[in-house]
Formats: sequence, C-alpha cells, structure tokens
Amino acid sequence: MIYGPGMLDSGIIMSLGQVVADADFIRMFKTVLAGVPVNEETLAVDVIHSVGIKGQYLGEEHTFRLFKQLQSVPKIMDRNNREDWKSKGSKDMAERAAEEAQRILEHHKPQVLPEEVITKIRQIVTNAEKVLATKK
Repeated sequence: MIYGPGMLDSGIIMSLGQVVADADFIRMFKTVLAGVPVNEETLAVDVIHSVGIKGQYLGEEHTFRLFKQLQSVPKIMDRNNREDWKSKGSKDMAERAAEEAQRILEHHKPQVLPEEVITKIRQIVTNAEKVLATKK
C-alpha cells in the first residue's frame, strides 16, 4: 500500500478527487516499474525480418497489440495538445479528478463480502481492541 492517497496539505485535508488522481499516478508508476518484458514476442525478430530495415512498423498488428498492452494510459491526465484541450472545455486535472470521484460515488456498486469474511474481520478487530485496551 502506498501511504497517503488523497491527502493534501501535509495530511490535514483529504480530497476524493486527489484519491482519484493518486490512483492514476500509481497505475502509471506500476506500469513503468514493471518494465518492458524481453522475450521472443517483444523482441519480434520475425516482424523485423518481414518489415525490413526501411519498413513501417506502426502499421503492424504486432506493434499495435503490444503498444496497447505496454502503454500507460491515464484516466484523468489529459495528453492532448492545447487546442484539443481548449476545445474540450479546458478542464484541468483537478476538475477531471473531482468529476471522476463524483461519478464513482454515484455509480459504484460495492461487492458484498461473504459472511464468513465479515465474521473474521470482526474477530480481528475485537482481538485488536482487547490487546490495545491492555496496553493503556
């Protein structure tokens, strides 16, 4: 777990929009940290041979498929140029993050935990409370 998602101003303020933005950053960091796998598929020697030295790789199905798998695609960061950004309302990342947080609050359907999991969690909390009470 990464400490502090959603925290602003040294943890004095909590922002749901910032939670969304932080989650976006974390997804991108995880993609970068995972690195690019080096194997037969990613080396694509067969594609290199078929396309050739002066060939165009961008049109190859292989390139398109791997690009989609390995590309970090943020949900709220805008990678458009300034003109496109302006034509779409000039919303900054904080505005898009707040809107996404609101959308999640309105539409998210949480998965219900099985009763045995709820019971186990309650047992853990009860035991922890007993331990903490004896330390006072």
